[in-house]
Amino acid sequence: MPTEGNPHWRSLFSGRAAWNLGWAASGLLLGFLAGDWLASFGVLVLWGIWRYFSTWPGPPVLPVVLSLQWAQVASGLYFLALTGTPLAVMKECDYRSVTLLGLVYLVALAVGLLCGRRAGSRLRARRARPERLRWKYLVAVYGASFVGKDLLGRLAWSIPGLTQPLLALQTFHLVFLYMVFRRLLFGRRWGWVGVVAALEIASGFTGFFSEYRAPLQVLLVVALEGIAARPSLRRYAAFGCGAATLVFASVLWTGIKDPYRARFRSDEPRTARLARGADLALDWLAHTDQRFVPTFERLVNRVWDVRYHALAFERVPKVVPHENGRLLWDGVRHVLMPRLLFPEKEPLPSDSLKVRKYSGVWVAGPESGTSVGFSYVLESYVDFGLPWMYLPLFAYGILGGAAFAFLARRLRGFELRQAVLCALFMTTLDRYEIPWSKVLGGALTRWVVVGGAALVLEGLLLAYPFLWWRPRRREGSSQRRSHAVDTA
Repeated sequence: MPTEGNPHWRSLFSGRAAWNLGWAASGLLLGFLAGDWLASFGVLVLWGIWRYFSTWPGPPVLPVVLSLQWAQVASGLYFLALTGTPLAVMKECDYRSVTLLGLVYLVALAVGLLCGRRAGSRLRARRARPERLRWKYLVAVYGASFVGKDLLGRLAWSIPGLTQPLLALQTFHLVFLYMVFRRLLFGRRWGWVGVVAALEIASGFTGFFSEYRAPLQVLLVVALEGIAARPSLRRYAAFGCGAATLVFASVLWTGIKDPYRARFRSDEPRTARLARGADLALDWLAHTDQRFVPTFERLVNRVWDVRYHALAFERVPKVVPHENGRLLWDGVRHVLMPRLLFPEKEPLPSDSLKVRKYSGVWVAGPESGTSVGFSYVLESYVDFGLPWMYLPLFAYGILGGAAFAFLARRLRGFELRQAVLCALFMTTLDRYEIPWSKVLGGALTRWVVVGGAALVLEGLLLAYPFLWWRPRRREGSSQRRSHAVDTA
């Protein structure tokens, strides 16, 4: 495995003065338009994310997921800068303090990831293997994962002691999807890239939550890997189309999700849900000129969910005292007591109860089957206050960086390693508004279950040569390396 970052990204972010000056000019301009230096600081944080994480070996998943968190922290500032219209929440609370809190959190998490990766890199790397799963078998396992993810989900909820490990195994669908996207994009099968993306989007719109996002984020990571390996106009276009599709699909979902969810039934066939969703989408698209701007503003309000966090920041410790680590310990204890060994363990309380207590707002809660998110960043503030709140966030970054480095050095197959790292960190570092119990439980379960299963699966598959195909040139040997793809 190459130990240095990709030379294309390294030159782009550290060796081209014009590019860095462009970032600086963008930061100054957005700060001027927003009338707030926080907008400039936010651009600096985003530049640092792409400067330091796009040069890591492995897929460029970390800059993508950290950019998603950055959007959840600061997108309202840039909506104001670009439209001149302040969001309603800006008039209701001290959004600036919470935004600054979130931006500094991203810095702490990023530094932790870098330190964790440095520590994990001391582990001796296993000899890389160029073999890849043959195309016909890859299509077969991707199809099986596409069909089987729902069955696995239903099975998981029927076995309380194994719910989290079984749900973690659904991540393998994204692993195989990454590999399919990569073969098609590197093999210049652009039409098929669109077909697979459309299939995943349609499937994602049949769920209760925005399940279309993860496949599009995977496509963005694959496109960035392609750009880093061999820049071309079509690969830049693939990334641009993927990003534009993600934004438009998010706006569309925001516009139709309320009436769609009002009639949602888990036992309803997906074809019926798809038909109902298509009818709602066509109706919304027929009035796009009237609905797009207000729906986009709703989307920004939903992504930049700062109101309850700002109220909690104002009330703690003036009204409600700091918890001195109780919330963090509750999350750690929940992880250390797996339900398989402790079947009597109580279920997690609704996050709405924390919003009621710390934000002082009576939001919908467990009595109505609703949970309003309360971020682990705010939990850390409620626990420890400033500046000590950043220590557990920094430690979490160290843990994530070490896990990334460990898997990058222990998985031998280049393509499988890229796919596993992308899927794992796409599903564990892309959320900002969830509590410690879900952050730690989801991340550790996936890193152990999916990472361990990938190591076992790789060993089993390498034992049967007829399953694998060896490219003519060793991948990673040069910047302009061969990207022959077995899609026959």
